Formats: sequence, structure tokens, C-alpha cells
Amino acid sequence: MFSRHRMCGHVTLWVPGVDHAGIATQTVVEQKLWHEWKLTRHDLGRRQFTDQVTSWKDEYVLSLRNIEQALLCTFVV
Repeated sequence: MFSRHRMCGHVTLWVPGVDHAGIATQTVVEQKLWHEWKLTRHDLGRRQFTDQVTSWKDEYVLSLRNIEQALLCTFVV
């Protein structure tokens, strides 16, 4: 949506962030737990599940940042 408006000549402001990804991250970690260990987040408990989410984020944050930087490069006019 942002790119389309920018290409049409509209003044746009894109504020990158990762807050919206929280639910998606939770879903990915839940699927990983189920596929690897047949466990749910309820089986682990809040603290251990949070540790799993943090571990997953730490593993993929560099990849996500590289994608974000590549996208930012396309937005420079």
C-alpha cells in the first residue's frame, strides 16, 4: 500500500517497526513447538514460552533487519 501511493507521487511516510509481528511470532513459535516436541504454550507455561519466543526472535532478528534495510533502500527517492 505504501509503495503504491509513493509510486503514484503521493507524499508518504513509512515508520518501520516490528510491534505488529507479535501475534505472527507467537504463531510461528507455537507451530515450531508442536512440530518438534508436540507441546503447546500451555504445556510450557508463560515463562518458558516467553523464553522460546525470545530465542526465536534472537535467531531471526538479523535476517529480519536485513530485509527491512533492503526495503528501506527502495524507499529512498
